[in-house]
This record gives sequence, C-alpha cells and structure tokens, in this order.
Amino acid sequence: MKSLRLRFLVISALSIALALAAASFVMIKLFEKNLERRVEAELTTYINQIAAELSFDKDGQVKPPETLSDSRFKLAYSGLYWQVDDINLQRQLRSRSLWDYALPLPEDTHATGEVHRYLLPGPDGSTVIAEERQLIIAAPKGARPVRISAAMDYETITRARSQFAYDMMPYIVILGIFLLLSSALQLSLGLRPLKNVRDGLNAVRNRQKQRLDGDFPSEIKPLTQAINQLLDSQEETISGARKRAADLAHGLNTPLTVLTNDAAKLKARGEVEIAGELADLAQVMRSHVDYELARSRITPEQSHRNSDAAPYQIACEIVKTLQRTPKGETLDWNVDVPKDVEVTVDPEDLRELLGNIVENAVKWTQTQVNITGSSNSSQVTLVIEDDGVGLDPKLIETIMVRGIRHDQKTQGTGIGLSLVREICEIYNIDLNIENRQTSGLRITLVFELA
Repeated sequence: MKSLRLRFLVISALSIALALAAASFVMIKLFEKNLERRVEAELTTYINQIAAELSFDKDGQVKPPETLSDSRFKLAYSGLYWQVDDINLQRQLRSRSLWDYALPLPEDTHATGEVHRYLLPGPDGSTVIAEERQLIIAAPKGARPVRISAAMDYETITRARSQFAYDMMPYIVILGIFLLLSSALQLSLGLRPLKNVRDGLNAVRNRQKQRLDGDFPSEIKPLTQAINQLLDSQEETISGARKRAADLAHGLNTPLTVLTNDAAKLKARGEVEIAGELADLAQVMRSHVDYELARSRITPEQSHRNSDAAPYQIACEIVKTLQRTPKGETLDWNVDVPKDVEVTVDPEDLRELLGNIVENAVKWTQTQVNITGSSNSSQVTLVIEDDGVGLDPKLIETIMVRGIRHDQKTQGTGIGLSLVREICEIYNIDLNIENRQTSGLRITLVFELA
C-alpha cells in the first residue's frame, strides 16, 4: 500500500477491531462473573431459608421444608433444586424438582457453617452450580450434623451470557463504526498540513509562488524549511546560470561583429568565396548567441516578472513591426484577440513567443496572416494561421527541434521555433501545430488566464 491514508485507516480498523473484541470479551466475562455471584448469593439465601425451616417428626427424623416460596422447587427438572442429607441417619431429602436424581456432593471436610461451591452433574444431563453448608442442628435425640445444599442449572448463566453478548453486539458495531469514522476524521485533519505542502509545491511548480509559506505544525516545519532551502538554492543556481549565459552571449557579440566586418573587407577585396563562408559562419554563431540571450531573458518566476502579459497589445505591436517589412506590407493582416484578458506570462517572453511564430508565418504565407483568440473562465486560446503550403505531417514534430529546418533554401537557422517550444514548456503552455483544411499552417497556444 503506497497510500499513507490507506495504511493508517487499515491499521486503525484492525486496532479498533482488536480493542472492541478484547473489550467485548472482558465485559462478557465480567457480566458472567457478576451473574455467578448473584446466583451464589441466591443459593446461599435458599440454604439459609431451608436451615431456618428444618423441623423434626416424633421419631426425630428431619422433615422437608414446606414454605419455600419459589415454585421451581416443585417442578421436575426446573433448574432450581435443594437437598438435605442427614449424616447420622443416612437419610436424604430432595426437592420435587430433583425428582429421582440426587446431587453427587463430594465427600470433603467441612467446617461448621462454611459454604462450599461446586460445579456438578445435574439431572437430565445438565450441569449445575451448587452450594452446600454443614450445620449442627438440635434434634429431639441430641444434636447431629446435617448437609444442606441448593443448586441451579448452569445453563441459566450461559443463556444470560449469550443473550447479553447478542444484545451488546449492535452497540459494539455502532461504536466500531463511530471510532473508525473518528479515526478517518482525525487522519484527515492530521494530514491536512501535508495537503497544504502539496498545494504549496503545486503553486511553486505552476510559478504562482516562489516558496512554501504558511503556519505549519512543528513536525512538518523542518520539511518545509528544507524544501524552501532547496528552492532558494535552485533559484540561485538558475539565476547564476542565466547570468553567465547572458554574459557569455554578450561577450561573443563583439568578436562576431569583427568577424562580420572582416568578411565584408574580404568580399570587397574580391575574396568572395571565403568571405561568404565567414559571413555564413558569423550569421549561424550570431543566431546561437541570440538564442542564448533570449533563453536567458525568459522569466518564469512570478516574482521576477514585470507584470502579466496582454496578448492583444503584444500581438498588435508585433503586427505593426512586421507590417514595415517588405513582405509584411503586401499581406492582409487580421487580429481578433480579446482586449481585456491577461495571461500568466512575462510580457517579454510572450513577445518572444508570438514574435517567432508570427515571423515564421510571414515567411511562408502567400496573402494573409490571422491572429485570433478566445477565452473562458480559466484559459486563453490564441491561434496563428497562414495560407502558405503547409507542412508534411511527418515534419510537424521535427520543426520544433532546435536547428532543424524543413526547407534549407529559405534563410534562417531553425532556432526560433525551438525557442517557442522551450518557452511553452517553461510556462506549461499547450502548443499544437497542424495543417489547415484549405492551405497553410495553424499554430494553437493555450494559456492560463491571469
């Protein structure tokens, strides 16, 4: 089981089941013990009543008691019995309920008046709990010992115990369900700080926060502090790497400018072939430098952004710039984007993203470029379309790979669209490229609404 919640619930269920089973066993035993004490007290009372009512006939023989109130003494095998043994005369009196059965009392030594208790075989194959007391009674021919015993069917106790367990079981089940629900509630409340940590990490991943903030319990606080230290270290590392990349790119600009100028000088001297090679090499290197500069400027952290971006405003700026180019002047431009929405992207990054896509559309289109958009409660969708020749479906995936171009004849390095993919990955922007049904290419971007 990989779920902590499920583990805790299973352990709680097993613990509750074992605890309730043990509690039920103890309560049933306590009930049985107290019932036995009550039965023993009742049997002692009957012995005392019999002893008080013993009398003798004219021959000095013990007469059976006649005034015992419990009617069970008169019903055969009723479950309640008495027996009187006249030791000297070897004479035995029994209740009518014993019928033709005599209680097999053990021959043990008695102190006068002491009560002994036994579990004995009873009539009709039953087991009885019996008490006996030996007394010295004054008879007409002198005092002599008499054993007085009373017994009750032990099944009375077992039936009461079973009925008690049966009556108690629904309440034990209800108590178990209540305890399990309480455990689930306790577990939910106890794990809530971990849910807050998870939500905080999701917010960090979605670039809505930079750190885990909040009042966490003392048991969770070391974990959140370690995560925050890791996030700080990661941000510091990324910032340092971005700064070094930008410094390196800027440092290469001057040598590339010199190399370009040298190529121009060689061309002026008539070294056209070598000058062209140097110029092409400088152009490729400059494209890579521009790419690294663009990457170093990407600002996914919310705290580093100047603001969220307005797609309509940036799209209009890009179109206005490209309309000044020789080909842009000849195209039919259509911009239909919601004006009052913003997306969770830095404006410069969105400008880099849309600029590369629209510039690529201008490169391949025939007569028009369309930039349309829509929004709902959580997302903004932008669609960039051209009416060029489109792409072979097999090439759609490859054009997003850095440095791979589907047409080697057209000027470019294939780096712009790979930067588009990288920005989309950093900001979790859904990117889809497909051919239009008529002609041309359609690129769809789905942003989170700011």
